[in-house]
Amino acid sequence: MKLIMITLTILFSLILTACGSDELSKNKATDIARECESKTNKPAIKTTTFDYGEIRVNTTMNKRFGDKMEKYLKFQDLGLVIIDTLATQKSNFGNKTEVFNIQLTSKAKKLLVGKVKERSGALSAKFKTCEYKFKEISEVQNLPESNNAKVKIVFERLSETPFFEENNEKQNPKEIIKTVPYRKTTD
Repeated sequence: MKLIMITLTILFSLILTACGSDELSKNKATDIARECESKTNKPAIKTTTFDYGEIRVNTTMNKRFGDKMEKYLKFQDLGLVIIDTLATQKSNFGNKTEVFNIQLTSKAKKLLVGKVKERSGALSAKFKTCEYKFKEISEVQNLPESNNAKVKIVFERLSETPFFEENNEKQNPKEIIKTVPYRKTTD
């Protein structure tokens, strides 16, 4: 009976010290990360640069390096752009350059991020490809001597747009792990 009481007393005191600990736990770190995400209310997004406006396509170069208009035709099928043929120009060497006017639809304009840049008739802008949201905390490393902690946060890729290309999987993996410093404050 005495042994049971001593064991219960030791377990109870261990639980109390663990609860009163100033170390950052996964649950506390998760709560802080979710609170920060809800305060900003903006997910992290990835973008890609896309050219439109007056696009020149050299037919000789197309045969050699693939069809430049292929992605524009795909986007036209998806309802993102409208393509108008403007003119065909010939050079002294027999090369033909076709000129197209590519305009964005309202569907594509919703994915536009940032400013539009113009260079020699062509427009260039960044478009949203996907977004990343908080998924979980994978690891918490407390540094008590400096009142800091290193927290590994896992973000998952969501909401892929038509501008997202599957061959960009290395630049846009399904999950990203970032190490974020947490600092202990009085609040």
